[in-house]
Amino acid sequence: MTRRVALPSEATIRAAVLELSQESVKGPTVSSVAMKVGLTNPTFWRHFPEAARDIVSERRHREGAEEAAANDRSTNKDAPARDEAAALRSQLEVAVAHIQRLSIENAELRNALNDASKIHPLPRRPRRS
Repeated sequence: MTRRVALPSEATIRAAVLELSQESVKGPTVSSVAMKVGLTNPTFWRHFPEAARDIVSERRHREGAEEAAANDRSTNKDAPARDEAAALRSQLEVAVAHIQRLSIENAELRNALNDASKIHPLPRRPRRS
């Protein structure tokens, strides 16, 4: 049989959480709080499930906020490159449209030249493979 452990008070747990929060950027873990108050992790979860859930929730919230901030920084850093790529894409679309228009005009001008000079081109033979 296991020995009986003296349980800490809620105030002691809150003080341990506050102290560990100041030491770590990501916040305390349930294991670190349990160790700080002299309990094992399972014992802490068994006797203080609400406090354990609060610690886990706060840690997830902090990690999510850090992740979002990191995404914002990378998004802001990549913004000039994205803008330049969009401008280049639009310029490429304009260039393709100009080439298509010039190809059509060239064919029309060749036909007009052939008609004016009374030249009738022979039809092309298919290529042999």
